[in-house]
Amino acid sequence: MRLRAMSPWLRELAPALLPLVGLPLLVVLFAATPASPWALHRADARLGAGDLTGAVDAYQSVARWSAWPGQAREATWRAANLAASGAGEPLQARRLYRTFLKSWPDDPRIAQTRLSLARLEWLDFGRPDRAARQYTWAVRESPDAPEAADWLQRAGDAWLRADRPKQARAAWKRLIAEHPDAAPGAHLSLSRLDLVEGEVERAYDHFQSAAVQRSRGPESTLARLGMSLCLEQLGDLEAALAELDEVSDELPHDVWKERRERLIERRRKAAGETP
Repeated sequence: MRLRAMSPWLRELAPALLPLVGLPLLVVLFAATPASPWALHRADARLGAGDLTGAVDAYQSVARWSAWPGQAREATWRAANLAASGAGEPLQARRLYRTFLKSWPDDPRIAQTRLSLARLEWLDFGRPDRAARQYTWAVRESPDAPEAADWLQRAGDAWLRADRPKQARAAWKRLIAEHPDAAPGAHLSLSRLDLVEGEVERAYDHFQSAAVQRSRGPESTLARLGMSLCLEQLGDLEAALAELDEVSDELPHDVWKERRERLIERRRKAAGETP
């Protein structure tokens, strides 16, 4: 009898109670979706648990459904990096990096995105020409970055690997013009290209420029050795020996000795001397 008497009261109170009960439930349900502000942390937790593939999928879900642009951006970045490295999904990584470039062109990590794409294109897809473009575009995005000279050096290396010597030469010449402190490495690269193309005098000039700018260290040793090689090919054996002796302390003794003996033998034969 009492329950029947309370029924009208409950019916009147229900509309007020249901929102109070339903609201926490909706919050709980929303928190479990990729659109929630906690979704990125759940994806991080999957990564921390060692579920790399699951983490990539979770990051992508956040990127697709999140109502917060900053969270979508970060999720795309983390998904791309994880797909490129730990998860070993280069196709997926390339797609995600391209999405990042297109969606957030003003992000300060754009140059880093270019570098990541360059590594994928060269190492995973065997496209050094595409890698060279990405290195060049990274310089365009961050021309004042401390690593810009290295990116131009890599662009030249990639162009050369793609059998595009003209573009390689242009990248290294740009490096010399824009980053004189890093020019010796580019001079060495140009000199090796010149030797391949049979331009011995031009190769000598680049070796000499590298030697002038680096008086000590590995680049200086390579430059002096290259000058010696060029001088030998040009027939100036005395000068070739002199340059070789400049790096006698830097070269392995057996390498220096073998080359010196060969030059002396060539000089003796050129002079018509007998042993």
